[in-house]
Amino acid sequence: MKVPYIPEEAPFSEDQRAWLSGFLAGLHSRSVMAQGTAPAAQAEVKTPVNILYGTQTGNAESVANDAASIASANGLSPTVAELNAV
Repeated sequence: MKVPYIPEEAPFSEDQRAWLSGFLAGLHSRSVMAQGTAPAAQAEVKTPVNILYGTQTGNAESVANDAASIASANGLSPTVAELNAV
């Protein structure tokens, strides 16, 4: 894959050229990461999800725990907490 660059004849000021170069470098690095060259440690990071509940009878706590199980099965990292604790 070719690294993107700004041609010398492009009608941009030096500030614009610097900004565009950084922008294109960022896009290029994201596309390289998406192709599977990401480090293994980063691939295992799970997205955190907070599941909060408020209950008087315990039903909402049960539903929150069920939701946490589903979130874990879908690759997320759930945290279940009572609203009073937050």
